[in-house]
Amino acid sequence: MRRCCARERPFLASTRAEVTLNEPWIIEFYRDERGREPARDFIDSLDRQLHSKVSRAIRLLESWGNTLGMPTAAPVTGYRFWELRVQTGGNNVRIFYFAFSGRRMILLHGYWKKTPKAPPAERALAARRMAEFLARR
Repeated sequence: MRRCCARERPFLASTRAEVTLNEPWIIEFYRDERGREPARDFIDSLDRQLHSKVSRAIRLLESWGNTLGMPTAAPVTGYRFWELRVQTGGNNVRIFYFAFSGRRMILLHGYWKKTPKAPPAERALAARRMAEFLARR
């Protein structure tokens, strides 16, 4: 075992990053009955700089999965899904997602964050999409 500091505390050679990066999560977009992918459409509508930051956050989600935490991801209180958090300048974007079987992350809904808490309508829409997705599986 290697030692990590002057106090000689041992740590494992295999770190959490090595474990999670070996098996990436699969990122999927919720698709409605018409075949549209609202989260993808929202992301594609963003300007180049913000699109790039959202893409980076999605790659982190793909690598870290359900261990990704603040400041990039946070659970939505009262729901069984999380929000991917992206900020650039004064623009705040949130993407709601949840973990599904087979190491898959399902991106449900994206919106511009303008208030301290996620608006109830945005949370309800994501919850409805999650329920529809699960009902079809």
